[in-house]
Amino acid sequence: MSELTDRFDALWERLERAVLRSGRAPGSVTLTAVSKTYGADVAAELVRHQRARSSGALCGERVIFGESYMQEATAKMAQVADLLTHGDTGQNRAASLLPGWHFIGGLQRRKAGDAVGRFELIHSLDSVKLAAALQKAWEKQAEATRSGADGTEFALQDVLVQVNVGRETQKSGVDPDGLEDLLNAVAPMRGLRVRGLMCVPPAVQESGASRPWFILLRHLRDEMEKRCGLVLPVLSMGMSDDFEEAVEEGATLVRIGSLIFGPRRRPGG
Repeated sequence: MSELTDRFDALWERLERAVLRSGRAPGSVTLTAVSKTYGADVAAELVRHQRARSSGALCGERVIFGESYMQEATAKMAQVADLLTHGDTGQNRAASLLPGWHFIGGLQRRKAGDAVGRFELIHSLDSVKLAAALQKAWEKQAEATRSGADGTEFALQDVLVQVNVGRETQKSGVDPDGLEDLLNAVAPMRGLRVRGLMCVPPAVQESGASRPWFILLRHLRDEMEKRCGLVLPVLSMGMSDDFEEAVEEGATLVRIGSLIFGPRRRPGG
């Protein structure tokens, strides 16, 4: 055991209690470990610890990492895979060790080609222009896959729409008033599959003060399902300071960094 794994286990116990307190089923909330600025060795240690757990709701499930910086993320993915599979003679065992990866930061349109097909879920779709860039990147990769010898189909790219619930000018995300138009524009794009909504609420000083923003995102999701005819099961909301309130208000995915990894490192540090 290490400080890292001790923090992870303590965080998971708090998460499980929040799920039960909200009357929801065990395993109904996904934990995304925000690993940006932390090295591949740290990520690999967490994956090994998770795989070795002998009991609990997470036993046998992959760790999912959340990254915000494209260059760092792509390098880290390869490094973690190498650390986890090096010297492993069982291919299936090696595959089961590999974590999932989510992109949770702001995504530039010129980086769309780097994100599509690499991340299982992109949390930060916030405009029609970005959606079009992702769709174009998907079409290019899908065509290349079809031209390959194996003839496999290129998977859809799952995305979340980021909503600027506090209407803060310094933050990314679609304005709540523009959410319906964005969802209707993305829905026909054959390479993208909108799985739900994400938010980063305004900073608060008091415990529980983020709860109204989580309620708002849940209500927006419910309304958009009715008005757009979509199924949006994922609500990505809640971080280290407020994840318990988010779970109680319906979060299905929480993004936790400092409670697992400790104080944030600076990029490159």
